[in-house]
Amino acid sequence: MVVISHTSFKGQQYSVDTLQWYHIGGSGVDLFFIISGFIMCYTTYNKKVNFLNFMRNRFIRIIPLYWVLSFFALIVFLISPNLINSSGGETGIFESFFLIPNGSKFLINNGWTLSYEFYYYFIFSFFLIFLLKDLYKYLFIILYFSVVVAIGLILQSKSEFLMFLTHNLLLEFALGVLAFIIIKNTSLSRLMS
Repeated sequence: MVVISHTSFKGQQYSVDTLQWYHIGGSGVDLFFIISGFIMCYTTYNKKVNFLNFMRNRFIRIIPLYWVLSFFALIVFLISPNLINSSGGETGIFESFFLIPNGSKFLINNGWTLSYEFYYYFIFSFFLIFLLKDLYKYLFIILYFSVVVAIGLILQSKSEFLMFLTHNLLLEFALGVLAFIIIKNTSLSRLMS
C-alpha cells in the first residue's frame, strides 16, 4: 500500500499518471502506527519493563539498519542530490541520522515515521515504569497523547518541533493501545486465542 502510494507520487513528479487513482496508500503509515501502538502493549503485557532496556532494545533493533541505509543515501545525495530529495526543500543530514524533526527532509524519505515511533516508545516506556497495573499504564498513554494533541490544536504553533510533539498522528498510537485494551478486556480476546 505504502510502496504503491510512493510510486504514484514519484510518477507525478515525472508526469507519469499510471497510478494516479491510488491515493489510499498514505493510510499505510496510519495503519502502521496503530499496529505499533497495539504491538507494544501486546509484547509488554504483564511483564516488568525496564525503561533503559526497553529503549536500548528498540534502538538496537531499528537504528543500525537505518544508519546503514542513511549512509548509502548520503553517498547518493552527495553525488546526485535530486535522486534523494526530488520533492525539494532542504535535506538535513544531521537531522536524518538522529531523527530530529525540524522540518527539513530526511535522506530516507520515510525516516520521519521513525521520529514518531521513537517518541511513542519513549512515552510508552516512561509510563510503564511508573504505574502498577497494565490497564492504568495503557489508559495514561492514551490520555497523554490525547492531551498533547489537544494542546497542539489549541496552540497552532509554527514551531516544527512543537508541531511534531503535538501532531494528531500520535492519536494513531493511542488507537492501537485502545484496540489492545478492548481486545484484552472483552470476549474478543477469547476468540483470538
